[in-house]
Amino acid sequence: MTNEFEARSMWEQELSFLLRDKGYSMFSSVNVDKEKKDLFTKEEILALVEEKNIGGVITMRLKDIQTKERYATSDRYISDMSNRHNYFFNYVDTYYNVYSWSYQPEQTIVIEANLFDGSNKSLIFTVDATMTNAETPEERVGEMTKSIAKAMEKSGFLTKK
Repeated sequence: MTNEFEARSMWEQELSFLLRDKGYSMFSSVNVDKEKKDLFTKEEILALVEEKNIGGVITMRLKDIQTKERYATSDRYISDMSNRHNYFFNYVDTYYNVYSWSYQPEQTIVIEANLFDGSNKSLIFTVDATMTNAETPEERVGEMTKSIAKAMEKSGFLTKK
């Protein structure tokens, strides 16, 4: 999902923890070799699947980032008592009697998780997790991995140990 070890580690460890907590036998690639601080390549993962007879592999990738912005007025309306004679003007001038304008960005992130069969390397399940306006990377990881873990469990493709 990312080439940054710390970020990838956070995503992988959180998802594997959530699934282990539900009774599934899981581990993350970043925990295979604690001394290794760079990421496994696809070829190394496939070799590990063969060597350890791993039943399946879950991958995650950033699918989309959508950004929208808008300006909004507050819901407070302050009347200017000294200009009551300009009553009609209040409706014509959009800046008149507005308490405040605020810039509101919205960022929606979509993460795709795929489950591959370890024996024949075929894709057997895909799920998208979406989150809007996460305050921190940790909040984003927590909420999105919960959504992915829930969908993986509902899929029926995972078996408990």
